Amino acid sequence: MKKATLVSLISLLILSCGEKPVAKPDHLIPKAVMVQILYDLALLHAPESMGNVKDPYGVEKMTFLYQKYQIDSTQFVQSDQYYAALPLEYQEIYEAVIKQLDETKEALK
Repeated sequence: MKKATLVSLISLLILSCGEKPVAKPDHLIPKAVMVQILYDLALLHAPESMGNVKDPYGVEKMTFLYQKYQIDSTQFVQSDQYYAALPLEYQEIYEAVIKQLDETKEALK
């Protein structure tokens, strides 16, 4: 019984690893641009993370980013899902964002 369960689990693991991740979207946002978008998003959300600080100007953050980078919400979501399905690439993107945030922090000291 234990062997059958083990064989079933290993078979399931092998089959799931062979599946193709999320299909590459037609209008994939390049990694370098995703880094910049996520960096800007982190900066835009920073005041909120410090407490109950609200944007006094009522700027819609995502709308601002969509306009700045000339993308739409569908393109952003599909690109984010695609990169999230590739953990190593997603990790590279977020490591680049963190590096850029650290550099900004050091420059402000």
